[in-house]
Amino acid sequence: MSLEELREALKLERALKNHLAKTVKEKYFAIFNAKKCFSLKIVCKYLGVSRYGYLKWLKTGKPKYKNYDIKIANKIIYIHNLFKNVMATIWLHSC
Repeated sequence: MSLEELREALKLERALKNHLAKTVKEKYFAIFNAKKCFSLKIVCKYLGVSRYGYLKWLKTGKPKYKNYDIKIANKIIYIHNLFKNVMATIWLHSC
């Protein structure tokens, strides 16, 4: 194994260490998030799931409630917290 391959394996291990003892579906979500940075074949082998199983899961569709963008979610939370007191004041005055 070359030094570059070792570095790549270490990055992969750090990125996926929380998903090692989880369910297969959670591993599929980890693969979905990590496939932008790493090879699909390597990630599937590291987590111990078949590439075919992942691709089949991807084709049949992942649950919609897990299909979100973290940047959009953070913006929604920010706007909610920004206007929480204002909306509460408007609601109290309207009663």
